[in-house]
Amino acid sequence: MVYGSEAVLPTDLEYGSPRVQAYDKNSCKTFQEDALDQLDEARDVALLHSAKYQQALRQYHARRIRGRALVFEKFKECSIR
Repeated sequence: MVYGSEAVLPTDLEYGSPRVQAYDKNSCKTFQEDALDQLDEARDVALLHSAKYQQALRQYHARRIRGRALVFEKFKECSIR
């Protein structure tokens, strides 16, 4: 088996099945190029969705989390008790 092509039985080749007779190398090449373009587009869409989700997550985190100063005196009191 070869990447990018379909399996063809030897009997199909010998007797000339309709699928073998209808095979056009140029159209297969364009179909493969179109499939690769669609794959790139789908990858870009997934990347955009991921970036949008990450941005929304950061905004939510920034709204909900308040910064605090670390005070060491409180820790000393807790450890003494």
